[in-house]
Amino acid sequence: MSIIDDLKREFKQGTALNRIIYINIAVFVLIRLLTVIFDLFGISTSVLGSPLNWVAMPSSFNELLTHFWTPFTYMFTHFRFIHLLVNLLWIYWFAKFFLLYYNDRQLISLYITGGLAGAAMFLAAYHLLPFFAEYRDVSILLGASASALAIVLAVAATAPNQEINLMFIGPVKFKYLAMVAVFVDLISVTSTNAGGHLAHLGGALWGWLFVVSQRRGVNLLGWMNKIVYLAEGLFKPKKEKQNMKVKWNRPQSDQQYRNEKKARTEEIDVILDKIKQSGYESLSKEEKQKLFNASEK
Repeated sequence: MSIIDDLKREFKQGTALNRIIYINIAVFVLIRLLTVIFDLFGISTSVLGSPLNWVAMPSSFNELLTHFWTPFTYMFTHFRFIHLLVNLLWIYWFAKFFLLYYNDRQLISLYITGGLAGAAMFLAAYHLLPFFAEYRDVSILLGASASALAIVLAVAATAPNQEINLMFIGPVKFKYLAMVAVFVDLISVTSTNAGGHLAHLGGALWGWLFVVSQRRGVNLLGWMNKIVYLAEGLFKPKKEKQNMKVKWNRPQSDQQYRNEKKARTEEIDVILDKIKQSGYESLSKEEKQKLFNASEK
């Protein structure tokens, strides 16, 4: 039991990136083990369904109604090891850069909402485009690729000239890497993995919109940030109550409140003007935090 306890402790105390990686690995291991057990004992999938189909997202509307949780679970689901490895490497590399500009809560929120955007693109394309008519009731979507592309595009839009060293190629700017990734998905939407590439494009679009909206003072992740904040309480150790002396401050007058509000507004306007003139990268860490705090209100 010590190993399980260690894993629980690591999960609770780990970073947002670690938790995302742990969940993906855990789901992969569980699905593969259940598949082996089903095969060994001859358990019929016609009654219980395939373990993979419990968590992968179906393209059929009717099946989606009975598997309504799958738009959330598919983004943590992989069946092939190489698929899992590639996605986790993308997430690990780019999440590290993402966290230089944003926080853990935003990373989790973007991962989930990027995955939902990918699911929406997949579902819409399969039911609106004639090319997918014969596949719309038999396809499934799985993998963290849409979420990974959301993070990649968010980083590329935030720091387009930041470079990363690629093996056999050398330093490449994020904006070019993102452009290549999107182009490959665009020319692959009629391939055998059409659904996956469509989801990638949905996630990529969402990651780009997040950054563009953030620069304009609109926080697309606000609603998900609140959900993540509530979920974080499940992993935080309970603190013992301590006797504390409460210091009461005199309430502000209406004029004081208006003056402080005006000062905050003027400060945010100066930051937004700076973004328009020099880009988001020109902001200091303190300015980025002030902009984020303002968008949360």
